[in-house]
Amino acid sequence: MLALLLGLSCSCSNRPYDALPGEPLPVWEEGYLDIHSINTGRGECTFYILPDGTTMLVDAGEFHTSGAKYPMVDQKPDTLTRPYKVYAEYIKRSLRGVVKNPSIDYALATHYHMDHIGRIEKDYAVSDSGYVLTGMMALYDEIPYMKLVDRSWPEYKDNDECRNWERFARSMAARDGMQLEKFELGTDGQFTLAHNPQKYPDFKIFNWHVNGHIWDNGEIVDCWKGKPVSENGASAGFLLSYGKFDWFTGGDAGDNGKVEKPVARAIGRPIEAMKGHHHMSWHTMTPEMLEIFRPQVVVNQSFYAHQPWPATMKNVLAAGMPEGQFRDVFLTNLHDDTYADEPETLEKVKDYRGHVVLRVLPGGGSFYVYMLDDTDLEFNVKAIYGPYECN
Repeated sequence: MLALLLGLSCSCSNRPYDALPGEPLPVWEEGYLDIHSINTGRGECTFYILPDGTTMLVDAGEFHTSGAKYPMVDQKPDTLTRPYKVYAEYIKRSLRGVVKNPSIDYALATHYHMDHIGRIEKDYAVSDSGYVLTGMMALYDEIPYMKLVDRSWPEYKDNDECRNWERFARSMAARDGMQLEKFELGTDGQFTLAHNPQKYPDFKIFNWHVNGHIWDNGEIVDCWKGKPVSENGASAGFLLSYGKFDWFTGGDAGDNGKVEKPVARAIGRPIEAMKGHHHMSWHTMTPEMLEIFRPQVVVNQSFYAHQPWPATMKNVLAAGMPEGQFRDVFLTNLHDDTYADEPETLEKVKDYRGHVVLRVLPGGGSFYVYMLDDTDLEFNVKAIYGPYECN
């Protein structure tokens, strides 16, 4: 009997959701869904391991100068480690023991701002193909992408950022055979499970908005009504579904991108979790959107003292929630000055400063949230939240 109990104890402690503070997060196993919001303080990056082991990268920004009028948060883990190197080390560790030669099945650039694809900094090296090695473009040399998707292929804007991106995309397609595709609106057939789709028929990623347009019950709606679309408003966004679990991510297309409320109305139902729109800056995360989605968890990646904007944070915490209850909000970053005058708001935030991981259990019925240490490259667990039951 003692041996049996010890065996059960060991078995339980090795389950992928049984993490321990101060130790690495147990590696992904088949059937689980991982959503990793990787924090460097200098760019947004989300890495997904889907139930059959398909991998997906959404953005990998990088910058060290910005010209913004707001103070920046501290760079993580330090100012000497380039953000793309952090992303690479994090992803390789996440896949250690899962695959021998890490690669990424799908890479999506939601839009072309520096905090999503990388800034052209003067001291960054230039590749043999003539593009600056920054963000998603530098990360490719560490972990190659099998398929690259963006909002524009094959026609790009005539500016420095897009020219640099285009040189990268075309060069790697020619050199390595990397596939290139434009983000397709209104389909669940672009980001499909690459290894064992038949085993997970209740998994899908549906493309809901791009270039200022949304999919609404079979109709494509122009939210900008023919006017020029801002770069944030042009962001690509999708809904990932696994069993009862739903996760929405929309790049930087918040209400200031004219997309947030129309796409929420089009989806028209509650979800379990979402990424904060446009780093939860002003004019995003509106009460109307939150009352439709009613997410249990919101994860926000931010870089400046105005993110999350205090009024926005109050909406996110309370809108669509029962009186006196607050939503679980996780922040990768927080500047010391942001809530200096509103400590009561900060007290309601579930956790902040670290990498944030959602791990959905097989079948999509429940999930956990983990905060990982971002002060070194060990990525040990700081705190564990859950389980959250999916509706």
